[in-house]
Amino acid sequence: MNTNHLKLLASFLVFVALTCTSIGQAQIPTDNKALNKDSAKLEIADTSLYIIKTNDGNSIIGKILEENPRETTIKLQDNRVVILPSYIIVSRSKVSTENMIKGRVFLPNPHPSRYFYTPTALPMKKDEIYIQSIYFLTAQVQYGITDNWSLGIATTLAAIPMFISSKYSYKIKDKHHVAIGGQIGNLTYVEPNTYLGIGFGCYTYGNAESNITLAAGYSVYSEKGYFTSGYYPDGTGGYITKYTDRRVSMYSPAISISGSRRISNSLAFMGEFWVLPETNTVFGGPFLRMFFNKTATYDMGLVYILVDDFPLLLPAFSYTHKFNQN
Repeated sequence: MNTNHLKLLASFLVFVALTCTSIGQAQIPTDNKALNKDSAKLEIADTSLYIIKTNDGNSIIGKILEENPRETTIKLQDNRVVILPSYIIVSRSKVSTENMIKGRVFLPNPHPSRYFYTPTALPMKKDEIYIQSIYFLTAQVQYGITDNWSLGIATTLAAIPMFISSKYSYKIKDKHHVAIGGQIGNLTYVEPNTYLGIGFGCYTYGNAESNITLAAGYSVYSEKGYFTSGYYPDGTGGYITKYTDRRVSMYSPAISISGSRRISNSLAFMGEFWVLPETNTVFGGPFLRMFFNKTATYDMGLVYILVDDFPLLLPAFSYTHKFNQN
């Protein structure tokens, strides 16, 4: 295997690694205005609105008028009043400016800890779980150990390659987060002595809905096999190629800039760009994140990969589902 083949394989595998998270008796109206499928109009000055989640998976936006141990009375944005038994309310959160666009309330981004394949410095919550699949051929599962630390595992349907990952996030102050993390894996049963991974640090400015992230790290690709070690005269005017069983490793710093902008209740625009100078590799692209409910997102876009002047443009698609224990 020559050096150019190693560079192409290493860059592709690093890319895979990065790619690799009844209301019953309640008096609740069932039209879209009350549920989370549509956003509700509000005055920006009104700070007493809540997003209330119920045990059947619905979410309601409104103002709490009255509350007692048995039930909660809520005034919806269309001025209707509903009464919820206390036992069906799972959680509630106060609407902030992060959940508004031009005076309209929208439900929070369920997947802010990651872009398409680049991590943000924003943390997962404790006991939060998400699973991401690219082309429905890969699977990545991440779990929030604490409100700052998460662990994950990623692989493909063929179980090659396989990675473990970890990230620790720290909030400096509002809109400022930093994180360190890494991902390491190998080619499992195909080439168990081939390893690849990346360690990184990143800084994110913004909130879960709109942000920008700067990241830097170091990538490694290490392969053990028979490689050319020299050429020797064969005594007839020709040469003999000598191969030795040894390990060859490639290292490269990695630099990236990524960002996300929430543009509506159901859509966000994302962009990611990576440079690995030692392997002459550049990749990234634009993406759209579509929000279909409070737990699922679909990402679609294009990935441009350039390795040693060899360009490749690929369509990209992923599905992410969040399981929240809260």
